[in-house]
Amino acid sequence: MKRVLSLLLVMIMLSGTNAFCVEAQGSLGETPQIQINNYAFIEGASSDTTATHSKEDIIKKYNDLIKPNGFLGHDTSYDIKPVYANGTYIAGQLSNQNIQESLNSVNMIRYLAGLDAVASDDSLNHIAQAGTVGLAACNILAHQIPQPSDMPNDFYALASKGVGSSNIACGFSNIPSSIVSGYMMDDDRSNIDRVGHRRWILNPKMGKIGFGQTDSFTATYVFDQSHTQAAYHAVTWPAKGDFPIEYFSDYSGPDDAFYKKHLCTNPWSISLGSDYDRIAVDTVAVTITRASDGKVMTFNRDTNDDVSDLSQAYFNVNSANYGGMPCIIFKPAESDLGTYGDMIGETYAVMVTGLTKNNVAAELSYPVNFFELTAALVDTDKADAVTAQIDDLPAADALTLNDQPAVQAARDAYEALTQAEKDLIGADHLKKLTAAELQLVELQKNKISCRYQTHVQDFGWQDWQVDGAVGGTFSQSKRLEGICIYIDNSDGNIGVEYSTHVQDLGWQEMKKNGDISGTSAKSLRLEAINIKLTGKNADQYDIYYRVHAQNIGWMGWAKNGANAGTAGFAYRLEAIQIQVVPHGEAAPGTTDRPFVSNN
Repeated sequence: MKRVLSLLLVMIMLSGTNAFCVEAQGSLGETPQIQINNYAFIEGASSDTTATHSKEDIIKKYNDLIKPNGFLGHDTSYDIKPVYANGTYIAGQLSNQNIQESLNSVNMIRYLAGLDAVASDDSLNHIAQAGTVGLAACNILAHQIPQPSDMPNDFYALASKGVGSSNIACGFSNIPSSIVSGYMMDDDRSNIDRVGHRRWILNPKMGKIGFGQTDSFTATYVFDQSHTQAAYHAVTWPAKGDFPIEYFSDYSGPDDAFYKKHLCTNPWSISLGSDYDRIAVDTVAVTITRASDGKVMTFNRDTNDDVSDLSQAYFNVNSANYGGMPCIIFKPAESDLGTYGDMIGETYAVMVTGLTKNNVAAELSYPVNFFELTAALVDTDKADAVTAQIDDLPAADALTLNDQPAVQAARDAYEALTQAEKDLIGADHLKKLTAAELQLVELQKNKISCRYQTHVQDFGWQDWQVDGAVGGTFSQSKRLEGICIYIDNSDGNIGVEYSTHVQDLGWQEMKKNGDISGTSAKSLRLEAINIKLTGKNADQYDIYYRVHAQNIGWMGWAKNGANAGTAGFAYRLEAIQIQVVPHGEAAPGTTDRPFVSNN
């Protein structure tokens, strides 16, 4: 159970529960007008249903910022450890990894809201870090801390600035968890009336940020106002358009399988820019309409503003200066909205009435489309691997049939991706893969097949084999005694001739097109063979062949009439493979040592 502090700067002793504290209002004075990119903002009377960011864009951003380190990052580590003991006070310094993970968490949230990214600042990190040392030394969570008797004045001043200018928390595992699960929720009795932590994180004018942690105390410096642009309109949370449910729930990371069963307790908020006239709870009204069933949830001055029972609908307008923007806050009853799981895939239309600009009515309307980010996450490693597979393929005009397995493997790998992962494969790569497949179809049309049949000791004539399949046996000490070879081609413009070297008989005369070379029923071994193509189109192809020889095993591939096997050793041939390929195409394997002679 998370415990939070009210807006008042109350000093409390810590318990074992999570807690966080909002900043005091009015510290910044009047906020200059600034302009934020229009993705996240709704202009008066807008009914634009264009998503703030597409689901695909959100997934890509999440994969870039968050996924490498996990939803809530790593345990806290330090380059310089903080110290608060026996009169020694050292602010310390978080590791670069922890600072980056904290920054990425903030910038992912700001991206979802359509806000510009902020940058980590070393001086602000130092201030926030000193603030957490002050909190730990005093063992309280408050924006004003007493000065311990042994704390130097200069360190106390720095720590006081840190706690007074930051969102602060205790009991969270690290800074990202305090941001995502604490500040952005603001759903407890002490904070729901203003959602101040959230508004500071979503302050459009913030350009720099700082982070600190000591023990279980965390601080996020949020008072920076260095991002200066023109006037803005409104910041919504959950943001307009596609929105991941994980960032509007108590989701805690990949191991959390139960958050979807939890009732929604998170308040909705709309922070308005300075182009709106002053707003009041008596005049503003909000409706949420659920698209699937048309259910309408209404929030206005008659809606409960009592925080004692937040299972009921809640509504408030807060004009305090959290992030420089007044805010409309509304939360449906738990029974109306249901669980976070119920919200996945739902579209909710938000309508705000009772607003004016220069005393002219300026209604707001926008959709929120909740989706489950974790179910749609892109595995960038898989997508990158497929991209690399396609990169490794030859250009279409350089392909041979030997490349068919690689092309098929690339296609199979692509089809195994999720749609979101497929979207990461560039159009040029898909074009190359498709061109390769089309080229293979053309090559296949012109493919020449080679069939061959072997006569094996004790077994006789074996079944016909085709295109590189093994004819004969190996590891059985059985000799080849005869062979027939035939070329299959539709136009008859390719033939084959072959000669075998037979035990006691030597090289035989050439045979062709299915004739028997060697002997039958004489128990004479084949010792070598050569094969060549004939016919009108013979020069368009190469014929490769290799043999399995006694005491040697598989030898290298020979081609186009070269000898394969042995001479002068009295070694038997035991098996053979034959394959025809387009002229110039790579050999099916190594061409080393296809023939050895002892003569």
